[in-house]
Amino acid sequence: MILIPTLPMLALGMTSMSVLRSVGDARRAMHVTLYGAIVNMLLDAVFILYFGWGILGAAFASLLARVAVMTIGLYGVIRIHDLMGRPKMATLRTDLPAFAAIAVPAVLTNVATPAGNAYVTMALAGFGDSAVAGWAIVGRIIPVAFGAIYALSGSVGPILGQNFGARKPERMREVYTLSLVVMAVFTGFAWALLATFADVLANAFNAAGDARALIVFFCRWLSPLFVFLGALFIANAVFNTLGRAHFSTLFNWGRATAGTVPFVMAGASIAGAEGILAGNMIGGVVFGVAAVAVGYRLIARLSASLSSWG
Repeated sequence: MILIPTLPMLALGMTSMSVLRSVGDARRAMHVTLYGAIVNMLLDAVFILYFGWGILGAAFASLLARVAVMTIGLYGVIRIHDLMGRPKMATLRTDLPAFAAIAVPAVLTNVATPAGNAYVTMALAGFGDSAVAGWAIVGRIIPVAFGAIYALSGSVGPILGQNFGARKPERMREVYTLSLVVMAVFTGFAWALLATFADVLANAFNAAGDARALIVFFCRWLSPLFVFLGALFIANAVFNTLGRAHFSTLFNWGRATAGTVPFVMAGASIAGAEGILAGNMIGGVVFGVAAVAVGYRLIARLSASLSSWG
């Protein structure tokens, strides 16, 4: 009741971030989420700890954090860069097909991961509340541990687009390769930290039983497999930027269905709850590798087209 009505504020803030990145103001785009997180953290302390409002306090803290995200983002777009114009229906009708060609597949792509996660949650539910709790905690660890990879996949697209516009195919391939290398190195670094502090993380969440076992298992043995999901994210950025957004949809839904359901079922029958998590991660290997290969092939094809243009 408190947070759902604020989703438009969050959407405006996120859109503002993309607009700021498009004009090269990456620092201010970073400030949008950074200051939002700071506001949320400080108000959590005030509302939850000082006033004792509990869950209600957390909700109000998040509400005000989203207001901050929207305000900071729009300030950069409107006041700093003067990029806000009055909406015109004629312009919208003209631009809508071009927007839809990218936006519709992108939305479908983003829906795929929650759909796959929902199936994993359903499968874990058969092993009790503790297993579901462990999976929920893992879901909170992943965005923090691998946040740089999400950011990297968001920054690859504009750089590829600039080099495509400049007719520099060799740089497009180089950007793609270096992004994959950086992603792999960061994943290794994150794995080392997660494996080292697996028990500390489990203790921080007061996890016990199956929940603790799943957290430790993920941190020590499954987290390196995130490299294949990272590869899929970067490949998606390539597809979206180079006019093949439907490729992202196909790969992500393939990952959420054929790359999830049979592997989770097999994992559950072999190793129970831990097998479900393992199956979910292993299922992403094929789709990550295939997406990277298709990305290179797409760049090669565009490179040949650019060369033929002279």
